[in-house]
Amino acid sequence: MVVIGVEATMEEDQLKLLGRSVSPIDTVVSDAGQSGLKIFIEDEEGLTSVARVLEDAANAKGGRGPLSF
Repeated sequence: MVVIGVEATMEEDQLKLLGRSVSPIDTVVSDAGQSGLKIFIEDEEGLTSVARVLEDAANAKGGRGPLSF
């Protein structure tokens, strides 16, 4: 599982995403620190599984900081 950093732009009526970085999720969670993480999830059903993965990663690496969905 990874976190992908993207640059988003609108071209005409289409959203374009350009990948800028890829990092293991456990590294991102443990490095979030005071700035925390902001996660956007379109489907409510995915919220529970994403929260579980992040909690496991934080417990494994000692992550701290705010988390908002």
